[in-house]
Amino acid sequence: MEQTLELFGGYAFRRRAKNINVDEKILEMELGNKSVTSFESEWICQGYPEDSPSWEFVLLPLEEEEETYVLMKIHHSSADAYSLLHFLNVLLENHVPIPPKIPEDTAWEMVKHISI
Repeated sequence: MEQTLELFGGYAFRRRAKNINVDEKILEMELGNKSVTSFESEWICQGYPEDSPSWEFVLLPLEEEEETYVLMKIHHSSADAYSLLHFLNVLLENHVPIPPKIPEDTAWEMVKHISI
């Protein structure tokens, strides 16, 4: 979560960000006259600031519904799906472990069936 992407020779590499300002990564914003969906669509297409980790949170308080939406944007290079689900479970205080999917057949069993 402390890393940023840097391009070198046409390839992206991860490196540690020099300065991380949490106030710039966890934002509280207003919807104005937009819907949550249109706000999310615009926000998700915005890039990350230079030399900043590739993740952001936005808090959207909705006064009329007395709710707050929490939106999260994270680059896929920061975490794989399993790690991200674990992070969300911890964040939401849902301490149920996520079991890995066990394949029905091993790779050898699949190859064996094909070659026979």
